[in-house]
Amino acid sequence: MQQITLMETYLIETLRNEGISDEDILDKVKNKEADQFEHLHKSFDFTNLYSLADNLETILNEGYQVKFLTHPGLVNLLRMKYGKEAGKDFEKKETSIEQLKLSEEEQEDLQQWLSSNWDIKEGTTGINIVPRYT
Repeated sequence: MQQITLMETYLIETLRNEGISDEDILDKVKNKEADQFEHLHKSFDFTNLYSLADNLETILNEGYQVKFLTHPGLVNLLRMKYGKEAGKDFEKKETSIEQLKLSEEEQEDLQQWLSSNWDIKEGTTGINIVPRYT
């Protein structure tokens, strides 16, 4: 599984949320035209996707794992990827996520991209995502 940074994840998921197809993402990156996405998020530099160019097709088609995921990053990705909001779809604790309800497909996807500094635990009212301590 290809590992990517949290910022690279944000870039990809922002484009997908804006309705940009994986094919269009690949095309713009391949042709060094990712700056054309700048209007979608003024704070993001989509040309940073150029560093993924050699592996981007695999990343988009087969998925990725985030190298290191912060708690705020986890909350943001749950919103971006699944439309889940803190206080509505899960409880956001100081260092964990609790009572998250995901479909089986979403849970399989989560297990793929979730960085190794987090563990998924089955709870009685959903799943909990807790820090992994070594």
